[in-house]
Amino acid sequence: MIKTFRLTCAVLVSLYLSACIGRPASHETFVNQSTYWVGKSIDRLHRNSGPSSGVHQLSNGDFEEEWIRGTKCREFYEYNPRTSIIVGWRFEGSKADCISVAP
Repeated sequence: MIKTFRLTCAVLVSLYLSACIGRPASHETFVNQSTYWVGKSIDRLHRNSGPSSGVHQLSNGDFEEEWIRGTKCREFYEYNPRTSIIVGWRFEGSKADCISVAP
């Protein structure tokens, strides 16, 4: 009975401690999180990420907004000004600099 209790406690403590260890940041997670916004409203992105650091109009009439992520990563979202729907995204920076932690 005591051995079972100790084993159960050890397993529970191990599970608790493993949950406390954060997941490593990765470029793949950054790409997945950025791609998530395509098809969604730029206003929703503003509510989630705060204001962008800049916006300009593209030659096709769409707008592109920029967010600075860290010191060496820039993230851009293109959206249609009539619908405010994000139609694409891109980044500038290395894969090592443009990373995110999985939720």
